[in-house]
Amino acid sequence: MKTSSHGAGNRRAGHYGAGTTKVVGVAIMKTNRAEDGLGGFKAPYKIGDLISLQKLCYIEAGEINGSGGSCNIVKEIGKLTQLRRLAITKLRSKDGMAFCSSIEKLSNLRSLYVVSVSEHEILDVQSLSSAPQFLRTLVLWGRLEKLPQWIPSLRSLVKIRLQYSQLGDDPLQSLEALPNLEVMVLVQAYEGESLTFKAGGFQRLRELGLLQLKRLRSVTVEDGAMPHLNEIYFRGCKLVDELPSGLQHLTNLQLLGFVDMPDKLTTPLQGQGNSNIAHIPNVWIGGWKDVTATEMATDHER
Repeated sequence: MKTSSHGAGNRRAGHYGAGTTKVVGVAIMKTNRAEDGLGGFKAPYKIGDLISLQKLCYIEAGEINGSGGSCNIVKEIGKLTQLRRLAITKLRSKDGMAFCSSIEKLSNLRSLYVVSVSEHEILDVQSLSSAPQFLRTLVLWGRLEKLPQWIPSLRSLVKIRLQYSQLGDDPLQSLEALPNLEVMVLVQAYEGESLTFKAGGFQRLRELGLLQLKRLRSVTVEDGAMPHLNEIYFRGCKLVDELPSGLQHLTNLQLLGFVDMPDKLTTPLQGQGNSNIAHIPNVWIGGWKDVTATEMATDHER
C-alpha cells in the first residue's frame, strides 16, 4: 500500500479553458466557461433550424431576439432531433415543463448536462415522462426536490454526476440497480447523515466520488456491493472521521482518496501497518482528486 500526500497545485485542468472556440453546427462560438459550470453562450436566433446538429455544448437558456421576433431556446432544442450531446446552462425553474417536453423528442441523445441558473434554483426536470433510452452521461447541476423518477429507467447510463441536489432521501436506492453505471459523483447532493451501499448494488461501478456532503457522518459498504470498484475518493465531508465500514469487501479497490477531510480520519492512515487499508495499493491524502468529475463534465466535448 502506497500513501501519497499532494498539494492543491497538482490540480488537473479541464480539456477546454476560457476563451476556447467551439464549433456549433455552422456557427463558431466563444465561451468563457467557468469551473462551477455556469458558463455558456448565447445561441444564434432560431438555432432550431439546424436540424442536423448532433452536438450543442454550453448553450444558455432564455429568449433570443431576431428579425422575426423572439424565440425560446428551451423550445428550440426540441427541434434538434439528431442531437447526441447537449449541455444547457442557466436553466430556470419556470423552464422545467418546456425543457422536459423538448428532451422527450431527443431520442438520439447520449450525453446530457443541465445547469440551473444558480445552485439554489430548483432544477425542475421531474415532468420528463420518457427519457432518452441511449443516454450514457448525465450531469444535473442544481437543487432537486427529489431524485427524478426517470433516472432508474436509464439502462444505458454509464456516468452520473449530481451537484447541489440537496436531496433529503438517500439517492443510492434509486441508482444501485442501474446495470451499466460505472462512474458516480455526488457533490453537495445529499443532506442525510449516512450512506449504505447494499449487497448486490452497483455491480459495474468503477469510480465513486463523494464530495462536500456536509451532513454525512458514516459510509457503509455491505459484502457484495460494488464488486468492481477501482477508485473511491472523498472531499470536504467534514463530519466523516472514520473509514467506511466494510471497506475490506472492496477487493478490487486500487485507489482510496481523501481531500480536505478531518485529521482524525487521515492522520492515522499516514502511519505504517494500518490493516484496514492494507489491501489498497494507493491511498491519496491531501491533494486535489477530482479527475473523474473533470472528465465527466467534459465528456460531451470529446
